[in-house]
Amino acid sequence: MPNAAIHMPDQSQNDKVNTLVIQKINERMMDAGYRLDRSDPDLLILVSTKEYENTETDTDPVYARYGAYNRSGLRVKSYYNNFYYQGNNTVPTVVRYNTDTYNYKEGTINVQLVERFK
Repeated sequence: MPNAAIHMPDQSQNDKVNTLVIQKINERMMDAGYRLDRSDPDLLILVSTKEYENTETDTDPVYARYGAYNRSGLRVKSYYNNFYYQGNNTVPTVVRYNTDTYNYKEGTINVQLVERFK
């Protein structure tokens, strides 16, 4: 059973994760009634990995006025009267957008079962 190396962000975890994957595959095969025969196997298990790098963006508007908060039932409280900008309704609602960009990796483990011809 060849092992494709699984790369973890924390390099110290690589061997631990690779060992765990191989152990779990062996356990599942034994649960299914197979036995390990390294000299004359009937079935080969090929393990491979694929990594993808993705970029996501999240854009949120930045509001410059009270907007929906100034509708009936949600009026600006009276204690703001001395501080409230009287020309608030002349200011555009959205003044800019904040955009956050996230880069991340994801991947898959592919396990192929190949029957050996004799």
